[in-house]
Amino acid sequence: LTMLFTSPVADIDARLRANLDVVNEVVTTRLTDVIREQLGESYSPSAFSFVNFDPDPTIETYVFITGAPDRVEAVGDLVAAQMADLAANGPTDREFSGAFATVEESYNFINNGTFIDEMINQAVWPAADFDDYLGEFDELGGVNADTVRGFIVDHIDAAEYVQIAVLPR
Repeated sequence: LTMLFTSPVADIDARLRANLDVVNEVVTTRLTDVIREQLGESYSPSAFSFVNFDPDPTIETYVFITGAPDRVEAVGDLVAAQMADLAANGPTDREFSGAFATVEESYNFINNGTFIDEMINQAVWPAADFDDYLGEFDELGGVNADTVRGFIVDHIDAAEYVQIAVLPR
C-alpha cells in the first residue's frame, strides 16, 4: 500500500526543512508503533516527506506499508486515522523526543554526497536554496512538538490523499 499526501508550499526555508526531517521520524515511529507493534498488520511501515520543486514547490509525503491483501483498506484507514490524530494532538513526548534525537544525530553525520545532492538541487531547481539546507542545522533547535503538529496540519491532510494498492492476482 502506498499513500501520497501533497501540499503546495510557497515559502521553503530552513525551519520548514528541519520540521520536515523530524516529521519523517515522528510519522514512521507512529506507524511502526500502531500498525506493526500494536496491531501486527505490517512488518515495516515507513513514511517520507520531502519538497518537490517540479513544476511548483510541493511537499509530498509518502507512506509505504506491506500487509495482507484483504486488509489493505483497513490499513489505509488506520494510516489516515493516525495522521488525523497527529494533526489534532501532535506527537507524544516519547515520539517527539525520539524523532528529534534521531534527526539531531543524523545532522552530525553529513557527508560529501549529501552536500553534492543539495548543490545539484539548487542548480536544477532555482527555488532550492543551499543556504536553507545549511540553516537546517541551526533551526533544528526551534523544532518542538507544536511545530511538528503545525507542519502536519499544514501539509498532511488526512482527508486528502492518493492511495495505491498492489494486490496479488
